[in-house]
Formats: sequence, C-alpha cells, structure tokens
Amino acid sequence: MPLIIIVSICYLFVLSALIRAGLSKGRYGNKYIILKGSTSVCFVLLALVTAIWRGNGLLTFFMLLPSLLLCLSGDVLLAFANVRKKFFGKYFLAGAISFAIGHALFIVVFRAISAAQSFWTWPMLILPIIMSAFVFVVGKRNKRFRFGKMMLPGTVYAFFVGLMTVAAVRMCSLAVYDIRAWLMAAGAVLFFVSDVILMFMYFYYKPRRVLRAFNFGTYYIGMMLIALAC
Repeated sequence: MPLIIIVSICYLFVLSALIRAGLSKGRYGNKYIILKGSTSVCFVLLALVTAIWRGNGLLTFFMLLPSLLLCLSGDVLLAFANVRKKFFGKYFLAGAISFAIGHALFIVVFRAISAAQSFWTWPMLILPIIMSAFVFVVGKRNKRFRFGKMMLPGTVYAFFVGLMTVAAVRMCSLAVYDIRAWLMAAGAVLFFVSDVILMFMYFYYKPRRVLRAFNFGTYYIGMMLIALAC
C-alpha cells in the first residue's frame, strides 16, 4: 500500500506540472512531450504496482496492459502533434487511431470482467450513435467547428468513445459488488468527459487554453482510477 501511495503522489505531481505547462503561453516544446509521456508512464506503473499489491490483480493488469500502452502511445503522439506547425498531420491521426484501438480493447476487458453471458443490448448503441452523429452534424453545419479532413476519423472515434463508456457502465451494472468494476466505470466516464472537452480544445474555432487543464484533469484522473482497478 505505501508504494501505491508514493506512485500516486508522484503521478499527481507530474500531472500538476503538465497542467501548468499546458496553460503556459507560447508554443509547446520538448518539455511538454516529456511531461505528457512521463504522466502516461505513471498510470502504467501505478497499474502494475496496484496489481502486485493485490496479489490476484496481475491477470487484470495484463488484460488492461495493451489498452494502457495504446493510450500512452496516443498521448505521446498527440504531444508531438502539439509541437508541430502542422497539427492535424500524421502524428495527430496516428494518436487518434492508437486511442480508438485502445478503446476497443477496453471494451473487450469490460466484457470479460462482467462474466455475463448476455452483455450486449441494443440500447447500448444509442450513445455511440448520438456521439458520432453529433460530431458529423456539428462538423458539417456549425462553422465554429473545423474538423476538415479529420471529420471521418473523428466520427469513427466518437463511436468508440461512446461504446467504451456504455460498456463500462454495463459492466458495473453486472458486477455491482466488484470494486474494480466501479473504478473502471468511473474512469471510463471521466475519459468520455475528457474527449468531449478535447473536441472543443482542438476543433473549436477559438479554443481557450484553460480547457487543457480540464482535459488533462479528467483524462488522467480517469486513467488513474482504471489503473487502481488492477
């Protein structure tokens, strides 16, 4: 337990430094990439430490590990995109793809943890479809949002984000007495909120820098909860 507390404190400390860097004026440099990568490495390390402490959590850790590493990869790729003049280039697209695959693998884990024979229901598609339709319609009709060539990837990504969120809530409803399910569901919901903020942060015509603080806070606290579920 003391090691979990130490890693958690380090995680929050690096996160606070990342938020300060995100709020600073001017272009982002290598410091931003290092801080974002370090914060993401921390949630992988926290998951490992938690799994070792629980004793029986290593299976959950290895189930979650591909998703955690894909999120880490997505974070670093988006950090590289932020320091490039051409933001919506190959780094941004690769980061979005990495996250989308990570979401898909999270869904597989949530399904496995629920241990239910009947997991999927038709109403679970409502939120993913609404999210995809929202991104598509807003991108086409609202001139304040500028998706450009990221319209199709953004629409697909929105579907996976919505599906991951409802899958986490469904898992929680089927495993009410499993604290891991509650932690993962709470983390997934915060992940969802962070992606909604991200849409305004990256695609709105006049984004406010303060949105980065809310985006980083919701995303990394969400990942912290998922890590603590191992």
